[in-house]
Amino acid sequence: MDLRLCAMCTGELCRCLRDLAVGPEDATGTPMPGLLADLEDTITRQDAVAPVSVGAGKSTETPLVFNNAASDLAWEARDTITAWAKDFIRANQHLRFDGTNHIEAAQWLSRFPSLLAQLDDADAMHSEIRDLHGRVQRMVDIPEDTRAYLGRCGSRINEVLCTEELYARRKDSTVYCRTCASEWDVDGRRRWLLSQVDSQVCTAPQASALLSRLGVPVSEKDIQDMGKRGEIAATGQNPRRQRLYRVGDVMDAVLRVEAA
Repeated sequence: MDLRLCAMCTGELCRCLRDLAVGPEDATGTPMPGLLADLEDTITRQDAVAPVSVGAGKSTETPLVFNNAASDLAWEARDTITAWAKDFIRANQHLRFDGTNHIEAAQWLSRFPSLLAQLDDADAMHSEIRDLHGRVQRMVDIPEDTRAYLGRCGSRINEVLCTEELYARRKDSTVYCRTCASEWDVDGRRRWLLSQVDSQVCTAPQASALLSRLGVPVSEKDIQDMGKRGEIAATGQNPRRQRLYRVGDVMDAVLRVEAA
């Protein structure tokens, strides 16, 4: 099986697709609307606008505010997700999509992580969907998640492996699994995860997303600048002629800058 994305980037891609399609569950266990539904609400959100006076009369109605930027982003989201769904279906003709819109398509795509990772342009899909997710999140005024990802718990409870995902805030030294209550050392988990991706080869956007999620913040531009200065060396190019870098080399360069 020829994978074009590492497991971490594949997981992030599926998470972004799910977030765009559906939100967290409510008290009854029913999923709430996702970011794309929030974006549609933002397009015609009624802000606190004073009534408008026309001539001698006074209007008692608040005009409906139309957010052009949100509307443009919503159209871009439809086009982007629809295009990737079509590419995915062309590459996996044994699958059938029965949905009717791009929101359902996003949720459907998130169910096939292994197949997404095998797409020829999986790295481009990851970059575009991650960027779209961030811009929609900012448009609907939802703060971005700044927690560091620490992987799945992995504790065995009564011979059952706990698969709860662990996250740490910046000042956390330990975290507790929400499912099995296992305690984990944040630095130890982060070092272990970083060792797992040390030899992974990624584009600058992928390396930025991967390391930032693991608590080593570095931007795409920082990585590209380090390459231009010769601080890291590209290992080759992907089919889209984007430079590829070893994640461990990027991480070492970032740590050298921090230690300077």
